[in-house]
Amino acid sequence: MNFKKSFFYVFVPMMLLQATCDATSPKGMVNILSWSNYMSLPRVISMVKSGCGVEISSDEYYYPNDCLKRISTLGDFYDYDIVIFQSNIYELIEKKIKLKNKSSLSEVVKEYSSVIRDHYLSRNYPDNIVYFTLFVTGFIWNPDIIKLSASDSNWSMFKKAKNNIVILSESRTAIWSLINSDQKAPLNLLADVFGKVIQNADIYVVDGSSKLYDKSSFAFALQRSSEAVEIIEASKNKALTFFIHPKYSFISPDLIAELNARPETRCVARVLASKKVLDIVQEEKHYLSPYGTYASVSDPIFRNVYKSLFDNIHAIRWVDSCYAKTIKEYLEIRNKWNKIYLLPQVMENHSLKLKSKLGVQ
Repeated sequence: MNFKKSFFYVFVPMMLLQATCDATSPKGMVNILSWSNYMSLPRVISMVKSGCGVEISSDEYYYPNDCLKRISTLGDFYDYDIVIFQSNIYELIEKKIKLKNKSSLSEVVKEYSSVIRDHYLSRNYPDNIVYFTLFVTGFIWNPDIIKLSASDSNWSMFKKAKNNIVILSESRTAIWSLINSDQKAPLNLLADVFGKVIQNADIYVVDGSSKLYDKSSFAFALQRSSEAVEIIEASKNKALTFFIHPKYSFISPDLIAELNARPETRCVARVLASKKVLDIVQEEKHYLSPYGTYASVSDPIFRNVYKSLFDNIHAIRWVDSCYAKTIKEYLEIRNKWNKIYLLPQVMENHSLKLKSKLGVQ
């Protein structure tokens, strides 16, 4: 784990916890809670201001449980007009983000790609909640070391990797999907299952681009599609490719929720959920638009990743519901997952000394 990054994740949310929003947003101001990388796009902010004539005050979070804490105290400690959050915590915050007034936000769904629209409708979200962006978790692999196929099990992938480098996303959901896709392993034994599945591979748990991908011993990585695009583009190995596995890959959306009927809120929510804004987010952050506009993507690597989603979408699992019944259970399960970080196979590649020796970024 990158210790500077970890400190940033812990320290910044603590500072933000000290800065609460006003109980009621002033006229001409809209308070938004969002992932750290959405509301920092100048073109998006400009479109909101010009389209709605308002200012935006945005609080950012870096982990889903930080988002969960803030939404669970809505009306007490925090107050937001709009929230953008991971869909797999929806059931835990459903009551907090329920809107009493009827909303027309869901009208944007009519313009979605048909397969995305069908899935949205099957989830029966209230009309004040729609998709914001999507990503698919899949595999980057190095054909000089390994060949992955749809028939591979998790065990066979790691067997093929031997003692070469395997990189796993820091996403708990991604790793759970890889080692416990059928959800049969007892939660308290996830770390044990993980240790057996990875066999002798040289394991790194890290997000984003890294010099590790340039090494001749790199075998494969499990990463979100947005990061996979940036990794493949940055790597010196131009043979790297992205692969969607029918069992271990999955689609996960972020949702945007309108929390009140203020005209400012409704205007901003519609602008943010629009195709024009999501085209910008797609272009700059490589997240996928629910409008299915991959044909207009000029970046060939991103277009291939995006197209692979729509070529396989009927066979890919959606992970958009929670694996816990309560917030308490959710946090307990996450704590059990943290035991994976304590395994010797993971710990040995996360010392500052080793990272410095390898020149890992």
